Amino acid sequence: MVNPIGFGGGYALEPYSRGSVQSLPAGTTASSGALCPQTGVWKSESYQVVVGVNKGTVMPQYQSKDVDWELTEYSLSDLDKAQN
Repeated sequence: MVNPIGFGGGYALEPYSRGSVQSLPAGTTASSGALCPQTGVWKSESYQVVVGVNKGTVMPQYQSKDVDWELTEYSLSDLDKAQN
């Protein structure tokens, strides 16, 4: 079972723009400290946790450790449902 954790705010470095948005494929990976390439739900297999991260914010650590994250969903509302 994957345990959801909340990840607060952050400052988006890219302004919002209208128009067609190119989504990265599920399975895309990013590491702690890197800028998030795609808004969505990201999972760590190592720690069995998921976080919601917005594009342009810094990918989080988990328990003060660097983590490799994998994009699993595009909708942050899926994470909200899992936490309630």
